[in-house]
Amino acid sequence: MSRFLRIICFALIISCFASVAFAKYCIKLPTCEELGYVFPPTEGRRFIRCPFEPNKVLLLDYCQQYGLTSCDSDKAGECEQCREVRADKTVIAAPYYRYTRCKKDYVYNNGDCLPTNN
Repeated sequence: MSRFLRIICFALIISCFASVAFAKYCIKLPTCEELGYVFPPTEGRRFIRCPFEPNKVLLLDYCQQYGLTSCDSDKAGECEQCREVRADKTVIAAPYYRYTRCKKDYVYNNGDCLPTNN
């Protein structure tokens, strides 16, 4: 047997043993849901697609864009909690709020009711 063939055979044998040794240390990759990719892609919203399932996305800044963690409906106006519909059609309530209508002496600005300077 030529020296070149011996080297090839030796490399194949070593790679077989190495693959068996590495196989027992394999880990399971997390699912898209475990990584937070739970929403369907929606036109007009910023998102990142899951690399394993492109029909599931991670939304960027949707509820956080309101920036309110509470609202004072008695004082400033009517408000609602931000809700999202997941890819599996379940609805979750985010810890963010937005005003839908402002009372007198308040002006609506990007989901918030700001007092007017009178």
